[in-house]
Amino acid sequence: MAQLAVEVRAGSKPPIWSSTANISEGGCFVHMLNGLPLFTRVDVALWRGLAKVWAQGIVVSSTKGSGVGIKFLSMSESARELIQEAIQNALVVEDRREGQEQVRGTAIESCSDAAYDALAPEPAYD
Repeated sequence: MAQLAVEVRAGSKPPIWSSTANISEGGCFVHMLNGLPLFTRVDVALWRGLAKVWAQGIVVSSTKGSGVGIKFLSMSESARELIQEAIQNALVVEDRREGQEQVRGTAIESCSDAAYDALAPEPAYD
């Protein structure tokens, strides 16, 4: 799951500094203790390293003590590229077990047909 540092600005309120719990090109969930009202328009700054980009969005879910879901309404091409890069880099996570690769939380390993047959017995018919 991609996680980025984020700054959320809602009108004239002070900025909220936090991080995303998840993110896609369509929106993100931002951790915050005090939520924002639904349908609040927000400006969202996203950081990846030293790169900072802006997107405009609207609050579509708000859970006090947890955070807010933000739907992106518009963003620059550089913001879209930053999000795609963050997602792409989050897809493959190194797994210390030999011969395994972790992809989005799912263990993937090669399995021969004979090994698969041994693990998945034929159904019994009466």
